[in-house]
Amino acid sequence: MPPQKFHCNVCAQDITRMIHIRCAECADFDLCIPCYTSGASLGEHQPSHPYRIIETNSYPIFTEDWGADEELLLIDACETLGLGNWSDIAEYVGNGRTKEDCKDHYISTYIETSNYPLSKSEFDGPIDRIAFAEKKRARIQKFEPIPVIPPKPLASTPQCHEIQGYMPGRLEFDQEYMNEAEVPVKDMNFEEDASESKQQEEHIKLTMLNIYNSRLTSRAIRKQVIFTHNLLDYRRLQANEKRLSKEERLLLNKTKSFARLLSAEDYRKFLHGLFEQVALVKRIQELQEWRQMGLTNLEQGVRYQRDKTQKMLISRATSGLIRQNKPLNSVVPPVPFPIRDIQKFVKQPIPVPSFPTSADRHLLSDEEHSLCLQLQIFPKPFLALKYALISASLISDKPFSKDDAVQLLKHIEHTKVEQLYDFCKRLNWITTP
Repeated sequence: MPPQKFHCNVCAQDITRMIHIRCAECADFDLCIPCYTSGASLGEHQPSHPYRIIETNSYPIFTEDWGADEELLLIDACETLGLGNWSDIAEYVGNGRTKEDCKDHYISTYIETSNYPLSKSEFDGPIDRIAFAEKKRARIQKFEPIPVIPPKPLASTPQCHEIQGYMPGRLEFDQEYMNEAEVPVKDMNFEEDASESKQQEEHIKLTMLNIYNSRLTSRAIRKQVIFTHNLLDYRRLQANEKRLSKEERLLLNKTKSFARLLSAEDYRKFLHGLFEQVALVKRIQELQEWRQMGLTNLEQGVRYQRDKTQKMLISRATSGLIRQNKPLNSVVPPVPFPIRDIQKFVKQPIPVPSFPTSADRHLLSDEEHSLCLQLQIFPKPFLALKYALISASLISDKPFSKDDAVQLLKHIEHTKVEQLYDFCKRLNWITTP
């Protein structure tokens, strides 16, 4: 929004983007058109005072769909907020302008011009202000977002009250943000008295009301974040966080503060990009370690990683046994345990990494990711099975059926093969009877 806003001094209506009247005698006294035509007066202002008409300069000067007032706001926003911060620039310009509109118009009008650094020549076409205003009004109405209000449940369930005493019927919480904000204004009243002390007291009361309104605005913004990101469904959010790796959970906790600045979809894309970065960095470090050890192919790297994990488990088991059997007051160095004492630890199966920590998740789509979670299949085996089914379907002389898939993958559980076959069939990857 523009940094300087104007309100009617009589009815307090926002007249920043409207044609309004400004008194030439009274300091900073503005009137909207209805109040001016009715002869409204307030304080020292009288209807007989001279006035000036303040227009909005809403007519095109460079292109047919951008007015002069929007051009000024765009330049002011780029200078104030920084060139490239198109989301905040679009919010500053307003009038239903998106960040793509602001970016494309600025580049085409002020960058890609033969008169750079000056803008291109003025708009030469006919100017129909009525039609231009109608287009602007339609764009603003189309851009106005639908208020995000969560659906009210039919009844107040215990789950609703597990989240800070949330009351779904009233869309309020038992403990609101700045819960004591109403206390200073709950007993406030205004009396008609023209004395100077009463006027000062009234000014203090109005200031307190402005502070209270700002607190209500902050409270509404926080509720908007809660409803937009569906934070009330905390059980689902906790379940999703448990499926993440340790590094991803730490990164998620550090970036939760950015959810107030982004929409739900933008925040999801932001997290997805950060998780991919963590997986890539981890994979690059692993490959660099393999190269330093002189490994030349991935198969050697897998064997090296398996031996490294096994060695780490043996070392931990040995150190644990030494700590348990070491005398407290003995100065004699402990005798090393024979190999047979730790054979039970060596023979223990090596823990297989969980699917959320797999470094190959970026190879799968969202649907394939969900299917692998359901079937408990890692990305690379899943891609191998998918390749086998598609290849067998292409070289088969007859339509490839589910029984053929089960016969082809006899070493895999029949239920998993059938679900994988149905998945490929639904996406039209294989030819079916």
